[in-house]
Amino acid sequence: MNQQRLVLWNPYASQAEANMELRAAIQQTPDTGIHELNEQDDLRAFLEKQVDHPLLVIAGGDGTIHKILNQVNASNENFDFAVLPLGTGNDLANATFGNISPWDCWQAITENNLISRKLDVGKVSVDREELYFFNSIGGGISAEFSKNVTKGEKKTLGSLTYLKGSLEVITNPKRFHIKYRLDDGEWNEREIANFFASSSSICGGGLEIAPGAKNNDGMLHFITYRAMNSIDRVFLMTDYLAGRYEENEAVKSEVCNRLEMDSEETLKVSIDGEIKSGRHFQIELFPQALELQIPDLAG
Repeated sequence: MNQQRLVLWNPYASQAEANMELRAAIQQTPDTGIHELNEQDDLRAFLEKQVDHPLLVIAGGDGTIHKILNQVNASNENFDFAVLPLGTGNDLANATFGNISPWDCWQAITENNLISRKLDVGKVSVDREELYFFNSIGGGISAEFSKNVTKGEKKTLGSLTYLKGSLEVITNPKRFHIKYRLDDGEWNEREIANFFASSSSICGGGLEIAPGAKNNDGMLHFITYRAMNSIDRVFLMTDYLAGRYEENEAVKSEVCNRLEMDSEETLKVSIDGEIKSGRHFQIELFPQALELQIPDLAG
């Protein structure tokens, strides 16, 4: 059989257990193989054996996408990539082709009702360790919250997990002193509670952090929340829930292509869900560097 599709299925994704009928249907689909991911996978070596170079369908959430594309190299010309959204937030999928069900997405894939979309890719160096990211980096309180979220909470609360995290960001009084510069500009100093560096408008299960941003517009969006007293945090929480938080004076939104940032203390960051810690960060955006096959909703 000439394998045309290879589904990389993450059994630990929050929606994987609820979609076992879909998994069974995938196994019965002609010209399709399925590979269940595990922590010991050497995907690079595994995929080198795929001589037919099938369409790689990443069945999981943003963390699964992040892990796979960092292992196999997102710009690998031997493969085309598609996404089957099975995660908690599915931010990359939602920002790229909307909130459609895994079944509808799979139907588009099997019917070859797909179009090519090129997306921006970010690269971050955390104390010289380099990783690619495909949606956003959150640093400070949000990363500390993400580190403590269990898989059970994600399955139970779903996207409400991220709303809980957003409220944690707003109400937690912790602060971090950073200095940063955008592109080749001057250094700035700011005392923050949290920051996001994003190629997209949304993170955390659809919460809008950069209204109007597109994940193929070639711009890195840098959003900081300054440290606040308890009264200011209440006002920010009210504005946030009302969808107008960017108007709040505690929020600063800037755009660039490259960002360099130093923190006085070790700062946790969540890179598409992967937690790292460091004090020196270099972030760069590569416009439209990832080609993704997505459902043609107009087709």
